[in-house]
Amino acid sequence: MNFEDIDITTNYRPTFSTVDELCEYLKAQEHEDTVFFENPSFVKAITGITDSGQLIYDYNLMIAAAMEEEGWSCEEAVEWIDYNTLRSIPYMGSCHPIVSFPINW
Repeated sequence: MNFEDIDITTNYRPTFSTVDELCEYLKAQEHEDTVFFENPSFVKAITGITDSGQLIYDYNLMIAAAMEEEGWSCEEAVEWIDYNTLRSIPYMGSCHPIVSFPINW
């Protein structure tokens, strides 16, 4: 996938506290087939959604959310995300989540 293939909705601003709120939003946007992370949910790490319905997560916010929600240390959160979450993305189908990583210039 190239950046040219990703059309990020410019008016996206909702923040979610729960998976139920996320599901309601996706249903209202007619993106019921969107795949999202559930355990942990990382709902506070969602920073956008593509026109095709793929959720965009911020990697650093995922770490912070896991530390807050699960009570993990930073190292535990990074290990969980790297080994259990990121590795599952290729198996999630065409509406899989996108994880953005910080760019250090």
